Amino acid sequence: PAEAGDSMADDIILLIPRVDDADDEEEPPSASAMDVTYDTSLPAQHTYLGDDMEDLTGRTVFEDDTVHTIPVLTSHDVILVPGQILPLQIFRPLEISMMHRIIENDRTFGIVGESALTASPKPLGTTAEIRSYKEEVDELSGIATLVVKAEGRQRFRILTSRTRSDGILLAGIKILPDKPAPDVGEVARLPSLDKLRLPSR
Repeated sequence: PAEAGDSMADDIILLIPRVDDADDEEEPPSASAMDVTYDTSLPAQHTYLGDDMEDLTGRTVFEDDTVHTIPVLTSHDVILVPGQILPLQIFRPLEISMMHRIIENDRTFGIVGESALTASPKPLGTTAEIRSYKEEVDELSGIATLVVKAEGRQRFRILTSRTRSDGILLAGIKILPDKPAPDVGEVARLPSLDKLRLPSR
């Protein structure tokens, strides 16, 4: 009986496949499999607006410290800086009509935050120049939508403002001069290290 048991045990051992410990460990994914490549320029181009927009030529730049009257759009969640592209989809007929008049003239309007209007008697804003646009009409509802791509141009301060009977805000603005960005090294420099600096020749 002992021999039979030993033979049965040997048979069981032979029937169980031998598993190599190295096979239990999964190989980590290769670096190429983990890499995600995409075109970093696409977000700034706003290609989701479509490639059938009508481009406008020419640029409008106001002289520093000059005063102008321009229509202004207010927004609670948009802070426009010079050089930034601002995509807009406009549905209100009054604002669409306003944008058409802007396109026919100097293509410039203002962007001001709603909080800035209530916080300061002379709030700051940024001029925006329309670079391209297109108008779409929904076939079912007949509702028109104006798609605009504008670019932030110059900072301004509102001197006076009034709301027209159609609800459009007009503002008398003063163009502010550009402020050059400070040197990063100077901003991060510790004043306590001034004594270690070599005198300039």
